[in-house]
Amino acid sequence: MVQTALLVPIPRIGPLIDPWRRRHDPVAAEGIPPHVTVLWPFLEQHQITAEDVETLRQLFGRFDPFDVELARVGMFDQDILHVLPEPDEPFRQLTAAVHAAFPQAPPYEGRHPDPTPHVTVGHRIPRPSAKHAARSLMLALPMRVHVDVVQLWVHSGDWVPGASFPLGHRP
Repeated sequence: MVQTALLVPIPRIGPLIDPWRRRHDPVAAEGIPPHVTVLWPFLEQHQITAEDVETLRQLFGRFDPFDVELARVGMFDQDILHVLPEPDEPFRQLTAAVHAAFPQAPPYEGRHPDPTPHVTVGHRIPRPSAKHAARSLMLALPMRVHVDVVQLWVHSGDWVPGASFPLGHRP
């Protein structure tokens, strides 16, 4: 089984969060850059057809590029330290549109039907380190980022980028 994911890369925040991500986010070690997840898991790689790729290209092309501010740091119940984009509605719209087009691929396998858009800093960071990370991040935020692409990532041992889908690109 070769998993895939649809992600919005947020490389600009990398220098701030990579020290924690390298130690506390398994997908960072597998090659995925800082990102906001649009949909995970997407389809298995062998299930994705040329028509699916074209559907994604057209779907994402209908969305205009947008700016968000990475302004708040939070912690999910599962001990996931994260940075929240504001506004988060554009990400929610992307997720809803992909799920509507591919209902067989619910966000987080249906465990989180309305996921909170976020950039993961780390999982199960010990509390003192998490507090230190949060304080450090808050000193460096807010950070404005421009979002203009969604990428398909494929897990084949490590995660590698596949197709890129520019926002606002209307064929």
